This record gives sequence, structure tokens and C-alpha cells, in this order.
Amino acid sequence: PRGARLLAGFELEAGRPREAAAVLENMLGRGVEDAEAWALLGQARLAAGRPREAADALARATRLAPEDAALLS
Repeated sequence: PRGARLLAGFELEAGRPREAAAVLENMLGRGVEDAEAWALLGQARLAAGRPREAADALARATRLAPEDAALLS
């Protein structure tokens, strides 16, 4: 999961949110429960113009790690 998060972060910073989302969706679609990845997916989806799906991903992140407010920043 860490490698996928790093790759997705690189894609997002390079201005490729769709690619970032695809990397994370692939990883998370295999049942990985990773709050940081869900939060990053929310950011990627928002940057890609998918606000409803972004909200869903961010909500999942907060359910997995409710004590970690930094996920939303």
C-alpha cells in the first residue's frame, strides 16, 4: 500500500489526478483498508472533478481513522 500511495501522490502533484485515482482505486479495490490511501483518493477525485466520489472516499478515511484529523488536511 505504501508504494501505491507514493505513486498516487506523485501523480497528483504532477497534475494527473485521474491517474492518481486509478492507482488508488486499484489498490483499494482489492480490499485494502488504508485510511491514508482513502484520504488521498478523496483529494485525487476532488482534483479530477468528482466531488461526490471524493466525499465518499474522505468519509471512508475518517471511519477508518476517526482520531486522525490530519487525514483531511
